[in-house]
Amino acid sequence: MKPLYNTAVKGAGNHAPNENRLIHDIYHGKHVSVLQHDVCSDIIPEIFRTADAIYTEPAWENGYEKFTDGSIADGTTFNAYMSGIKFLCKELSVPAFLVCGKSMIKYLQPDSYSNIEFVVHNNYPACCAMYGFHEPVIFKNENEIRDFVFCRFNNVLDFSCGYGNTALFAEKHKKHCILSDINVKCIEYIIERWCKNGN
Repeated sequence: MKPLYNTAVKGAGNHAPNENRLIHDIYHGKHVSVLQHDVCSDIIPEIFRTADAIYTEPAWENGYEKFTDGSIADGTTFNAYMSGIKFLCKELSVPAFLVCGKSMIKYLQPDSYSNIEFVVHNNYPACCAMYGFHEPVIFKNENEIRDFVFCRFNNVLDFSCGYGNTALFAEKHKKHCILSDINVKCIEYIIERWCKNGN
């Protein structure tokens, strides 16, 4: 299955427009649990606490306003988003791997970071910011990071999941992931793709 990517970076347009409605339930599939959640809320769903690692690709600053337009995070600031991510990673206190722009490092203040190429954006320069993981590692791109994380961990949280490409790696490695996003259309896509018919 070809990965889908939901982006507002550099005016690429949001492939799944936000719609102002809420999904209150958690849906489960063989490799996936999915829910709608806003990182800026500082509320940590209990299911997040079952994760033994985090892998995510947060929205970038130059696309954040479009990314949140019409969503449950509408009107929040990029600073609040970065603060929410940092709070979540520190509070859960599990190894966390975040694919982000270099300018985001100053907001996130991770334990360490390394330069990578962002394959989905034609090898655009990016970083892997890490919390709670202190072994020396070198990654070329986000796919290497996801393979590494799912080889080592069993239940991986992705709280900015978009269309749920992380689930492809959970399935590949026969592991589980917890997916959340503010975008209701992305959540509905994941429910249909991964939580129906025992997928």
